[in-house]
Amino acid sequence: MKSRDACWFAIAWIASGLFMSYRASAETLDWQAAVDQARKNNSQLTSARESYEAARLRSNGGYAPFLPKLAGNLSYSRGNTGTARAGGELVTGTDQIRDSYAATIDFDQNLFNGYSDAAALREAKANEAQQKANLDSTRAQVSFDLKSAFSGMKYAQDTTTLADAIVERRRDNMRLVELRFEGGRENKGSVLLSKAALTQAHYEALQARQNLRLAGRELARILGQEGNENLNIRGKVPLSSFNDEPDLRALALDTPAYRQALAQTELADARLGKARARFFPTLDLSGSIGRLDDRFFPENERWSVGLNIRIPLLRGGADYFASRSAARDLSAANAQQTGTAHEALVTLEESRNNLLLAIKKIEVDSDFLKAAEVRAEIARNRYNTGLLTFEDWDLIENDLIQRQKAVLQSERDRVVAEGSWEKALGKGVIE
Repeated sequence: MKSRDACWFAIAWIASGLFMSYRASAETLDWQAAVDQARKNNSQLTSARESYEAARLRSNGGYAPFLPKLAGNLSYSRGNTGTARAGGELVTGTDQIRDSYAATIDFDQNLFNGYSDAAALREAKANEAQQKANLDSTRAQVSFDLKSAFSGMKYAQDTTTLADAIVERRRDNMRLVELRFEGGRENKGSVLLSKAALTQAHYEALQARQNLRLAGRELARILGQEGNENLNIRGKVPLSSFNDEPDLRALALDTPAYRQALAQTELADARLGKARARFFPTLDLSGSIGRLDDRFFPENERWSVGLNIRIPLLRGGADYFASRSAARDLSAANAQQTGTAHEALVTLEESRNNLLLAIKKIEVDSDFLKAAEVRAEIARNRYNTGLLTFEDWDLIENDLIQRQKAVLQSERDRVVAEGSWEKALGKGVIE
């Protein structure tokens, strides 16, 4: 037993030394600093932001077909003028080499394109809306991940501190039991159980330090600091009060998930418009003004204006089937939009219920902890004076430790529950 205790003490001493060295060299962050780093460096957020910017620029380019097109042309050509025949005989001097120069400004304006350009613009706007909803969803997800990781790191730090305190408490308890055993007022079984409890406390302290390193890795990943293991935090995640009764149905229609479904419906409707536009004629206005001559710079003026109408007649049924397919896609998108609204409502209600329960759970666990602390203090004095058996005292000590752990876990769960509620709303700390 003594050799095993010595082994555990050596392991704990080494682990404690490594832990203190780690904490001393760690980068310390408060909540606001963590939010700033996640906003700036998180890879998921950067990807979503760039995708949205790309969609926004494409949407701005969707107005181009409605604007006229101007082009300046400067050309040069050299060739023969061709030969002529008279009565089957070549006419001499008719085959000549000539140079030709042209400088023109060409104008082109589409007057009607079967509503295709309008549908294309709607498609680009729907894509932009979809990417904006995806960006908001990613912001909410990163916010949730950050709250979970930060509270997980706080939980791991507090658990490590508590584990060290439990080791000291178990050691003091074991010494008290040994003294009573040496005085003939306790049995050997109680001594062995006390030593086993101390051994378990050392094990849990070692486990807490390992969990702390894992929590640091996860927080570093969210912050965009992959590979940085030296992280430490101070403070807590700010919490909000929830006393109002929100309109969950209205909130459900503003969630990123529903807005993505709505944008998908708009996208399908725009693609149906593009498919049907192929049945309509197109009308274009074109013009050109410039100079044409056989020397540079050309001096002979030249201009032209024209209208061109194109009427589709037959394309082997491709347009018909394309429009039918697009109509079915629109029907599917409408059904998906309705289902998404119901799903968002259920998710909001569930996450809010979980948040309210998490808030109440902290109150319950805190009250139990206060009672356990008082009971443990009374029980220690009664056991020391022989008024309480070891079995009853051990139960009270175990209950105190479990209540201490429960409060830490409830505090972490409270933060995670609020983050889950914000994620369901599509909100968060990443603005």
